Amino acid sequence: MNPSEIASYINEIFEKYRDLEPLFPILISVAESFFPAFPLVLIVTLNVAVYGGIKGFLYSWIGNVIGSVIVFYFFRIVVKKIALKSEGRFQRIHRLRVWVAGISPAVLFVIAVMPFTPSSVLNIAFGTADYNDRKYVITISLAKSVMILLLSLFGVSFVDAFSKPVMFIPAIGIIVLTYVLSKIIKDKYMKGIKGDEEVNGETEEDK
Repeated sequence: MNPSEIASYINEIFEKYRDLEPLFPILISVAESFFPAFPLVLIVTLNVAVYGGIKGFLYSWIGNVIGSVIVFYFFRIVVKKIALKSEGRFQRIHRLRVWVAGISPAVLFVIAVMPFTPSSVLNIAFGTADYNDRKYVITISLAKSVMILLLSLFGVSFVDAFSKPVMFIPAIGIIVLTYVLSKIIKDKYMKGIKGDEEVNGETEEDK
């Protein structure tokens, strides 16, 4: 298959995909919350490539927020009861719930806005903790708007790069920058939790 045939085949797929709006692009964005293996950056890039920057952003954001809210409330309504019963036997669950309950919306926003922060972990952790659900949903929705915007900018740059190769530079730059920032933020708050445990003179083995 030569390059022109490949391009023609891709265009055919895009045309079929374009006819499925808005339901399908929103649903695949929802799916990312249930199946973390689905790379959000590829989903957003695909939506941007097919529907353009504005529609691609909106479909991806709406779907991802809906998915996060569904997972959060599932764990809040169903799983939280089980977690509460097990809390006395598992100190890790207790420490996690205490840590999550003490996080401010500003800190949650900073954590959630990074594309490489596992959203499924946040939805599960905050869903099983005593965190105000209204604050969580609002903060996550705002954070995801910024996160999806960053990924949409990557998607636009990536698509434009096929006609203007120089656009690969900002596309790669966005991904590298967000990955580094995600790692810094993740390491900072994980170290904060370990630090609290050491101050109390307790470790997981002591429990």
